[in-house]
Amino acid sequence: MTFLNSRIVAAIALSSSAWAIINAYMGPIFWAATSLPFLCDILGFSSLTLVAWWTKRFGAVTLTGLVATLINFLVGGNVFFLGFTAASIVFDVMTRAAGYSNLFSRPYVSQGLMIFLAAASASVAGFIIAPVFMSMQVISGIVTFAGLHAVGGVLGGLAGVSLVKALKVRRVLPA
Repeated sequence: MTFLNSRIVAAIALSSSAWAIINAYMGPIFWAATSLPFLCDILGFSSLTLVAWWTKRFGAVTLTGLVATLINFLVGGNVFFLGFTAASIVFDVMTRAAGYSNLFSRPYVSQGLMIFLAAASASVAGFIIAPVFMSMQVISGIVTFAGLHAVGGVLGGLAGVSLVKALKVRRVLPA
């Protein structure tokens, strides 16, 4: 069995391009208006949750993050996105460790776990972005920024879980 079949390539291409393009063009506007990092988290973790469910393959989520990063740089996005590249790798490892059958079979337990994993992974992005790209030196500022990303991860996890649930109910994609 090959790793990259047409279904997996489609999941990665659609999710990473939507995440990167919307973030590159809408992210700066949202940041300027609110100074909150939620938009990239929402876009990213809803996309990553969808890919994890759609493919149920270790590595597909990481590839989504890598392709989204490449697209982000090609359209002139910012370097902060590298924090989300790392977060997508963490999310991939954690979803694999939790087990795809556990994450997508039990309605409430799996939904809660998926949202938690998204929040934890998004906080990793915050812990990388704050000191490396924003030159924050005060630990309370770094923790606060990571916490804001975790809130965005919760929102992205909720969006992703809702999207997966809607697709399952409507039998749009094979489960």
